[in-house]
Amino acid sequence: MFPETPDDYYRPIYLLDLITTSITDRFNRPGYNFFHNVQNRILKAVQGLDYEAELKCVANFYTTDFNYELLKNSAGDTES
Repeated sequence: MFPETPDDYYRPIYLLDLITTSITDRFNRPGYNFFHNVQNRILKAVQGLDYEAELKCVANFYTTDFNYELLKNSAGDTES
C-alpha cells in the first residue's frame, strides 16, 4: 500500500531520524564517556584485567585532586 500524501510518506522517516538523533544526543556527552571509563575500570579490576587506560582517564579528569602514581599504587597495581 502506497502513502496517500507526502506527509504519510515522510512521517515514519522523520520519526526514525528523531529517535536516532535523540539516542545519539543522549549518549554522546562528555560526562558519559568519563563514567563509562569509570565503570570499565571497576569491571576490569574485579576481573583482574589491565585497566591502565581507564585509570589514566579518571586521573586526567581529576587532574588536581589525585596523584596518579598514588592512585595507581593504591589500586593494587604496584608495578612501575
